[in-house]
Amino acid sequence: MYRKALRLPEKNEIRFAVSGAFAFQQHTGICRDTKDLDIFLTSEEASAALACLARHGYECEVRDPVWLAKAYRGNYFIDLIRV
Repeated sequence: MYRKALRLPEKNEIRFAVSGAFAFQQHTGICRDTKDLDIFLTSEEASAALACLARHGYECEVRDPVWLAKAYRGNYFIDLIRV
């Protein structure tokens, strides 16, 4: 699910950076279980990413308009962190 979710913004030329456990594993080789995918985006990119994910069936919500939104599909979710 996370791979598919990351392809959507890429196809729509939305810039983002992966952070959290997935970035940690990529850079250190240390794997740890995680319940979510964390991505960093600018405010403009975060709005575009939420709209893109919503169009593709993700449930989306803004938790804090200053810095945090979430996108859900089943038991998986993505934190969209505004920087």
